[in-house]
Amino acid sequence: MAMIQPLQPYVALLLSGMLAMLFVLSLYIWKNDKDRDHAETIQKRFISMGICCMLAPLPVIGFIHCYDPEPKYLVWLWVSPVGFSHG
Repeated sequence: MAMIQPLQPYVALLLSGMLAMLFVLSLYIWKNDKDRDHAETIQKRFISMGICCMLAPLPVIGFIHCYDPEPKYLVWLWVSPVGFSHG
């Protein structure tokens, strides 16, 4: 079994900052001359956030592979592959 390296605090801060910037920038990516409360603007922002929510796990999975060569994704999500353990 491979030794898992601890995640450095600055790496965690950089990753979380990058994801936060991605979410905020996705709100303003569309060229729009309508008010922010206009239905079309809200729809475009909703689409942008949906795309960001689908893409956000990718850098996290990349960092998991950097620090754990054989990741067990269910364990990273605090889910037991066998079932819930009572303890």
